[in-house]
Parts: sequence; C-alpha cells; structure tokens
Amino acid sequence: DELETESQTEISELLGGSYRHVNRVMKELSDEGVININRSQIKIIDFEKLKKIASDLYG
Repeated sequence: DELETESQTEISELLGGSYRHVNRVMKELSDEGVININRSQIKIIDFEKLKKIASDLYG
C-alpha cells in the first residue's frame, strides 16, 4: 500500500497530531523496516508488523 502526500505536515493534519510527533513515529517505523519514506511517498513494507504495533497500542 502507498500514500502520496504533499508533506509530512499534511499527514500530521490528517492524523490530528503535531508535525514533530508524526515525524518521530514515521522515522521509528522506517528504522524498523515497517515503512519506506521517499519524498512525498510512504510505502508500507511490512503490513503485518504495522498491524501488530497498532494492536499493541490500541488493542
């Protein structure tokens, strides 16, 4: 799955979070190999791992 956006600020606004927090979380997800960030495109690399992280947080 892919998400194309103008900026991480736009993502922050969509999620209702601060730019800094969203940026930090996206970097962590990228470092863990869950997502790949390339310019204005975010690609989910490991959807199962992303679902597990979300489940652990909100489950």
